[in-house]
Amino acid sequence: MVNLLHLVLSLLWLRSCEGFRFSYKRDFPAIPITLTGYNGKAASYDLELDLESPLTLVFGEECQEAGFCTQRAVKPFHPTMKTYEYDLFDTSLNRASQFRGRMHREKVEIGAISKNLSIGVALSLQNMNNPAELNADGSLGLGFLNRRVAIIDHLFEHAGKPEERKSLIIKQSRYSPVWSTKEKEHFYPEQEGQIFLAAGENVAGCDDFDWFDTMSNNGTPSWYLNGSITVLNRTEYTKISFIPSAFTKSKKLKSMIPMDIEEDTAFPNITIRIEDSEYVMTHEDYVTLPMKGAEHLHRSVFADSRNENITLFGMDMLHRYCVALSKASDGTYQLGLAVNNGSGTLSCGIFTGFLAFILVYCNYSGFGS
Repeated sequence: MVNLLHLVLSLLWLRSCEGFRFSYKRDFPAIPITLTGYNGKAASYDLELDLESPLTLVFGEECQEAGFCTQRAVKPFHPTMKTYEYDLFDTSLNRASQFRGRMHREKVEIGAISKNLSIGVALSLQNMNNPAELNADGSLGLGFLNRRVAIIDHLFEHAGKPEERKSLIIKQSRYSPVWSTKEKEHFYPEQEGQIFLAAGENVAGCDDFDWFDTMSNNGTPSWYLNGSITVLNRTEYTKISFIPSAFTKSKKLKSMIPMDIEEDTAFPNITIRIEDSEYVMTHEDYVTLPMKGAEHLHRSVFADSRNENITLFGMDMLHRYCVALSKASDGTYQLGLAVNNGSGTLSCGIFTGFLAFILVYCNYSGFGS
């Protein structure tokens, strides 16, 4: 009986820890990865999530200091494996800054997942006067290109069985800007959240997901949806995607929010429509300066996206909604949105400890013998 219980609990542990789950406590969501060269030396990096680019990007020594390639200092990467003979040109829509560098073939590890992939090592900026706003050591490219570069399908392969839905789910904590009397401005306290790879339709902490088929470009999948945004009596149609590591970027939204409002509570709701579903941002999400006077305005000083037909919703929306990058059981790529109900999740580490306690208890108590 004890042996049978051991087997059942072991199978439960394997099923619960499929894929990975990371908790973060920092400015924005990030995933830790390890890069290992042919010499066996490994280095770890925290990477932001980039749904646009297929390329995982880190920075060489030339870019490590603040103000060169990024506004903050970054941890430099020392390539050890094959260098390709052509320049990297990073074209992610999520970033206004463009990098040049080299492609390298390295062993990439995320949790228990290990793959040899081509990664980009940025060595310089296209425009040296425009350092990137990057809140991590690089970015994990979750877009699509080919399996030598794109990591997303490799992740899905480890998330569950072929007949199951596989999802990379981002669940951010609720945030609220805090007024600093000393600095006379608002700041955001350190955020908490979870990023995990899982199988199935639901996850603790998120209500039921609405699933939407994503758009493709000449047969290449993407993480874009067709939708619309409405402010007051004005509606604009737009391509919609998400930028978890930044605030919303949208030229259209920037032009739709009235600029003559003086009270923060008077700023209008933003309604996002995707197929038959609606999602709402209120002034509490995007108004960060509750003071009178237009000189103190608001988050509708939304950063411009590089394409006026694309709206990238960021953490000012995603603290209310869980977002899932998903591959359905029929192979269709879908994006999912669910209300973030704020409840916690049970990590593999906690669950493993719980199972270990049961196994030890059963051994010492003689349960089932």
